[in-house]
Amino acid sequence: MNIIGETTGGRLRGVENNGIISFKGVPFTAPPSGSNRFLPPQPVIPWSGVQDANTVAPTPPQAESLLSAGLPPQAEDCLGLNVWTPALDNKKRPVMAWIHGGAFLSLSASSPGWDGETLAKLGDVVIVAIPYRLGALGFLHLGPEFGEDYAESGNNGILDQIAGLEWIRDNISAFGGNSDNVTVFGESAGAMSIGTMLGMPSAQGLFHKAILESGAASSATTLEKAQGITTRFLDAVSVQPGDIQALQALDVAAILEGQMQCIDNPLMGEAGATQREPEQDPLSDGIPFAPVINGLSLPQPPLDAIIAGSSANIPLLLLTCNNEWRLFSELLSVPTPDEAEFFSTWLEKLTGQDGTEAAGLYTAPYEELDDTTETKIRFAAAQAITDVAFEIPATHLLDAQHAHQSTLYRCRFDWPTPLFGGRLGACHGLEISFVFGVPVGGMALAGTDQPEHLTQQIQQAWLAFARTSNPNHKDIEEWPPYDPETRSTMLFNTTTQALNDPIGSKRRSLWKSL
Repeated sequence: MNIIGETTGGRLRGVENNGIISFKGVPFTAPPSGSNRFLPPQPVIPWSGVQDANTVAPTPPQAESLLSAGLPPQAEDCLGLNVWTPALDNKKRPVMAWIHGGAFLSLSASSPGWDGETLAKLGDVVIVAIPYRLGALGFLHLGPEFGEDYAESGNNGILDQIAGLEWIRDNISAFGGNSDNVTVFGESAGAMSIGTMLGMPSAQGLFHKAILESGAASSATTLEKAQGITTRFLDAVSVQPGDIQALQALDVAAILEGQMQCIDNPLMGEAGATQREPEQDPLSDGIPFAPVINGLSLPQPPLDAIIAGSSANIPLLLLTCNNEWRLFSELLSVPTPDEAEFFSTWLEKLTGQDGTEAAGLYTAPYEELDDTTETKIRFAAAQAITDVAFEIPATHLLDAQHAHQSTLYRCRFDWPTPLFGGRLGACHGLEISFVFGVPVGGMALAGTDQPEHLTQQIQQAWLAFARTSNPNHKDIEEWPPYDPETRSTMLFNTTTQALNDPIGSKRRSLWKSL
């Protein structure tokens, strides 16, 4: 079957499977290599004839890790997006644009874990997976030392995503989609990217709704910190400030090695993680390569822009997982504070309140657990970090947006995976396989007995929100909108129900200074 899609760059030949047509590795920019390395995305180079679109683009360069297992081969020329559509017609289906996570360092738009075929068929929607440059290639701030052409380099990864959304605006009607009904959805760094774009002028009008899973609008880095990371990187790769030719001449392996010298946070994995002092909190270094508040494409902190109304017309749906940090503390062996640090140093330092009293809010749920004190403290510490890194930023975003937009929904994924003896709980990334209906590659966290009813409830909620800005559907009880008074939250578990303020004001008030 000869399936031809028309784009502004040229004609593409797609592939039909199970009633869904896919186009993979679709160019939407010029290759970001050679003289284009560290530059913002450049216009796509048009082609003649019909180009086959049956092979995904390479994975963006990244260090080998558990997250990179099973991904396509790596290469710098990685900017090819994937499209799944029920038909090339004029039906104007809702469009859902996926942005993957991975701490701005890992993963790929072409991971098998977010194959869009199932969701496109189930919801009669068009799914687009947008890739972006990672690590130093996507987020190294070269600033004024390397010339005006490189002033935006610290936000290249986000600008790649914006270029993908511009491709949707200009082309998706030829693929059966509606460019006036685009929902961006993403997880972890993907959700953080969306939170960033909510505050970016150049992203305005490119999407109309947003679903953020385990990420919000508080992850952009300051200019000062970005410049510090750049100094460390340049020292690591032996390049002098301003020597763009030397930087362009580096091979990818040298760039990845330089990245690792900039990573102090054990969240990033074992490689490159340094020993931290007991008084340091596990999040003090944040994410080393992240969007930069550069005064240009990102003029101010995204949350400040949202408070001022930058995204006033965008309905939001936010998800967090009940035990986000256990993915890192239990599966990836990221250190958490021991008992003494947790009670007397870490919580006290972060909250400015009595550490023992604050810790009691987190240790109480585990007092009856039949396990060691060390495990109980580790679980309690992981819950506190979950609040700091995910729950509280989600609250800040929703509260900021509520001043301008009442169509807001919040949910928490509470179903605990039975894998690893149940020690992961409802951890970071667990919900992804429920959203897409397929296992997430080498990290199939839900196991083989993923509850079918829960998959259906979440998929139908996401699809309903993409269609109408309202996630309610017949298979769940009423899901009230979020507001700062009730803090209504849908809890997805074996039994799914809506509750008001499940975190509680005491835990939330601990972090009021963040």
